[in-house]
Amino acid sequence: MFILLMKQISKILNQNFLIILIYCNCIIGKLNSQTFYSKTYTRDSGFHYFSGLAAYDDCFYVLSHYSDPEVKNRYGATALLKFDWGGNILQLDSLPPKDGKSFAWPNDLEVIDDSLLFFVAQDTNYLFSIEFNRKSRRFSIEELTPVINPYFYNDAIGVHQANDFSYFAKYQGNRQKRSSSIGFYNRDLILYSLKFGHQDTAMIIEGEYSLNPYSISINRIGNLYVGGLLTDWDYDDSTDYTFRQFIYEFDTSLQLIRKILSPVGLKLGSANAIVEDREGNIYCAGSDVIWHLNQEFMVNNYYNEIPAISKYNAHGVYQWSKRLPFPDKRGYDNYYNLIFSSDSNSLISVGTYFYSDSLYWDDSTYSSIDLGVITKINLEGDEQWTRLYSARGVGRQTSWSRFNDIIQSPSGGYLICGSNRLSYKQVVNEAGWLMKVDEFGCYIPGCHILNTVSDEKKIKLQLYPNPAHDHFAIIHNYEESLNCKMYTLDGVFVTKFDDIFPLETQIVDLGGLKSGEYLLQFFSQDGKWVGTKKLVVL
Repeated sequence: MFILLMKQISKILNQNFLIILIYCNCIIGKLNSQTFYSKTYTRDSGFHYFSGLAAYDDCFYVLSHYSDPEVKNRYGATALLKFDWGGNILQLDSLPPKDGKSFAWPNDLEVIDDSLLFFVAQDTNYLFSIEFNRKSRRFSIEELTPVINPYFYNDAIGVHQANDFSYFAKYQGNRQKRSSSIGFYNRDLILYSLKFGHQDTAMIIEGEYSLNPYSISINRIGNLYVGGLLTDWDYDDSTDYTFRQFIYEFDTSLQLIRKILSPVGLKLGSANAIVEDREGNIYCAGSDVIWHLNQEFMVNNYYNEIPAISKYNAHGVYQWSKRLPFPDKRGYDNYYNLIFSSDSNSLISVGTYFYSDSLYWDDSTYSSIDLGVITKINLEGDEQWTRLYSARGVGRQTSWSRFNDIIQSPSGGYLICGSNRLSYKQVVNEAGWLMKVDEFGCYIPGCHILNTVSDEKKIKLQLYPNPAHDHFAIIHNYEESLNCKMYTLDGVFVTKFDDIFPLETQIVDLGGLKSGEYLLQFFSQDGKWVGTKKLVVL
C-alpha cells in the first residue's frame, strides 16, 4: 500500500514538476544568474578549520588549521589554500611542526601587499608572527617571547601595520585567585609589538577582574583597538558574574589611551571584531548574555549567549546592542566577524547560532545543533536580513556549523569561511567550509523573496539545485521546523533530516548516493505531512 502511494505521488509530481521548475527558475533567473557555491575540505585522517580570508584581484586565500598523518603532533599545523573566485582550489602551502614547535590555530589573515600575507599562529608555549610570500611560496616566522609564564591558553590574535610593525594581544594567568571550591588565575591583558625583530610588551591589570582579548585592529588614526570581555568570574557566587564588553585604545608605543566599557547591567559578551565608520563610531560583533537562574537552561554556569552587534559613538559612549532576531535557545553563540557593505551604509556579520534543544547527541540524533549565521543591519541597528545555514551528509549525522570570516566578492555578493563538524556515533569529522552567497546572503538565489511574494505565489518549500550532482539545499518558510524523509521512487527509505529551521538553508552532501530520482517528504513537528518534492541526482 505504501509503495502504491509513493508511485501515485511520483506520477503527480512528474506531471507538475516541469511547471514548478520553470516557475522557480523564472524567479531565480530574474534575480541573479551568478554561480554560488558551498564546499567543504578535509584531509583523509584529520580536519580543516578555516579561520580567515584574504582577497586579491584574481584569487583569494583561506587560512586553515589542519592535522593529517604527516603531522605527528596533536596541535596540528597551519595551511594556506589558494582559490580562484570560482571556488576551485589552486594550491596548498602547509607549515608543519618544526624543532618541536607547532604553528597551529592560525588567525587574522590579512594582505600586506601584492606579494605578502600576514597571520599569527601558536602552540601551547609559543606565539608566532608569520608572513607568507605568495610568489616564492615561502613562510617567514618570528617568535615572540611570552611574559610571566609560557602558556598561551586562548587563540592568538594579531594585526599588521605599515613599516613591518605587528601587534598581538593575549591574556596571561598571572595572579592566582582562590575560592572555597576552586583555585584559578585572573587573566591579565598582554599586548605585544614586534618591529624588525624587536619586541615590546605592555600589561594591563584590572584588579579582581579578568581581561580576555578576542580582537585587535587599527583604527582610522593609526591607533590600536583591543576588544574582548571583562569579567570577575567568581566561583564563590556562580549565579551572577560581571560581563562587560571592553574596547581599549592604545597608541603605537603601547600606551593605553582610553577604556571603553559597556554598561554593567547589560551583560554584553566579548568584542570579537571591531570596525569604525567615517565619523569614528565603533561597531562590535559579539554576543548578548542571557541569565538563567533556572538550571533547566543552564549552559556555561547559568548563562547563555545570543549573537549581537553593538555600537559606541566616537566618544566611546554606548549607543545600542542588537540581538540575533530568533528565539532564545540554550547555547553559546556569537558573531565572530563583521564588515561594512559595499556602500558603507550597513554591516554584515557572521557567526554561529545554537538551535538544538539538546546540548549533546546520541546515535539516533539527526538534527543540526549549530547553524552558521549571516546578518545585515544598517548603522542604526535595524535588521535588514538574517540567513541561517547548516551542512550535512545523507547519513545519520549531527552537524555543528560556524562562520568565522567574511569578505566581499569582486563580482558581487560575499565569500564566507568557517567549519562544519559532522558526527555519527560520536565520531566527529571537522571540515573547512567555504561558501559564496549573493548580495542578499542567499545560497539559493531568491531566498530573500520567500516572505515578500504574494500568498498565491509564495514558494513554501524549495530544493536547489535540482537536478543536483554532489549536493543540494533545502529551504522553507513554514512557521515551524520541518522533518524530512527521503525515499527512492520504489518506496525504499534512504535517510532523514530533522529540525529544518524556518528559512534555514540546509545543504546536504550527496556523496555516496546513487544517481537517480528520489522523493523527499516533509512533515511538521507533530507528524503532519506538508509536502513532497522530487530530487534528481545526476
